[in-house]
Amino acid sequence: MSVIKNYIYYLIFQILSMILPIITIPYVSGILGAEGIGVNAFTFSIAQYFMLFATLGITLYGNRQIAYVRDDLQARNNTFWEICLIKLCTTAVSLASYLIWIFIFATKFKLIFIIQSINILSIAFDISWFFVGLEEFRKTITRNIIVKIMGVALIFIFIRQPKDVWKYVLILASTELLGQASLWIYMPGYVTFPSLKDLKVIRHFRPVMSIFISQVAIQIYSVVDRSMLGILSEESQVGLYDMAQKIVKLSITIVTTLGTVILPNLSNLYIKNDMETIKKQMSKYFLFASYLSIPIMFGIIGIADTLVPWFLGSNFLDSIILLKITSPIIVFCAWSSFLGTYLVSSNNQKQATTAVIFGAVTNVIFNSIFIPNYEAIGACIGTVIAEFSVFLVEFYFSRNILSFKNSLSSISKYILSSSVMFLVIKFIENCLGVHWYVTFIQIISGVMIYVSILFTLKEKMNKEILYKVIYQGAKALTFIQRKIKSS
Repeated sequence: MSVIKNYIYYLIFQILSMILPIITIPYVSGILGAEGIGVNAFTFSIAQYFMLFATLGITLYGNRQIAYVRDDLQARNNTFWEICLIKLCTTAVSLASYLIWIFIFATKFKLIFIIQSINILSIAFDISWFFVGLEEFRKTITRNIIVKIMGVALIFIFIRQPKDVWKYVLILASTELLGQASLWIYMPGYVTFPSLKDLKVIRHFRPVMSIFISQVAIQIYSVVDRSMLGILSEESQVGLYDMAQKIVKLSITIVTTLGTVILPNLSNLYIKNDMETIKKQMSKYFLFASYLSIPIMFGIIGIADTLVPWFLGSNFLDSIILLKITSPIIVFCAWSSFLGTYLVSSNNQKQATTAVIFGAVTNVIFNSIFIPNYEAIGACIGTVIAEFSVFLVEFYFSRNILSFKNSLSSISKYILSSSVMFLVIKFIENCLGVHWYVTFIQIISGVMIYVSILFTLKEKMNKEILYKVIYQGAKALTFIQRKIKSS
């Protein structure tokens, strides 16, 4: 299956992942409030440090290693079980350490902390990396869709009042465990039980630890914001920050999906030493990431004033400014995501690790400066600076494989088109006011204006994407018509 097909297929899942929170976030935020949301975000941020050790960087490493050996059945079988044994051990140690930490140090929210331990347990069952390495996204996507729909249904059934925070956490954690465990039903068709004497687990420790260091840094600058807010401020500030981040991260998934999809492809090209193809692919991926992320950033800033009041409720109006401040990370994450993917796939893990460590240190420094005085706004500033610093370092390491100058013409067109789109979005708001339907009018109008201006400017990427969308749509309609006729 081609990269484009994989991306489109995976993007469908990501769009559904965006739609489901759109259904639940207004409901949950209205019932639990900023404090309830903050309790979940704070306790989960603590659990994530232990989840990090349980994962040990295996998700990225497993993707790459399976992509390397996917055509060798015996090597693929052994690699799978060796990585699984490592993850089983790390999860056991991590879960035990977390439970000990709860009973010694957790003075508040002890029950919530205990429920969050289910998330750590789910790490042991996660084998999605295996299917991503094989570039078989359908199974993981189907599993996730079903589980997410179940989770939405359970939220509407059981979350009824502010004290239901523990139920909300339980639903999120349990559905995560169920989703991870359900993938194992497919495994008999891919692997068999090996002889233990054939397994060489130790050979994976050094590269896994290299990626683990990178993941520690990523975790610091993606989770430490909530942890530091919870310690230096109050739960309501964590809730406001968390909701603004959720909206931004929903948008980021559209563009960072590219990194997930291209990792096996780039790894396979690298193992074949096809550097010329890699250079061409990287240039194309960079433009594609920019084509999507730049208008999304402008769009989020433009619709923030109409989106937050109906989407999150009146208790979260302070999240509007947080949303606007944080939105630039949509572009920085898009760029750093695929650059980091290249570094990992080309076995330059030390460089990827250096970039995220630099970002993590930057985040902690600026959080320490800004959070005590500006609370959630300070956390947003720290996050933006950290994400930008990661991109700069990764770009420096990738400068020989990617030329930014060659992309300036296209990027300038994206910025110009996005700026016009932004002005129109704000004009619509000024004319129609702040209502839920105005947000949808703004989104639809924004997409049409952005695409139309780029079409007028004869932007190549725009033409290619429009062609693929129209072509794939026509193929889908033809397929449906044939099915109807045959039935």
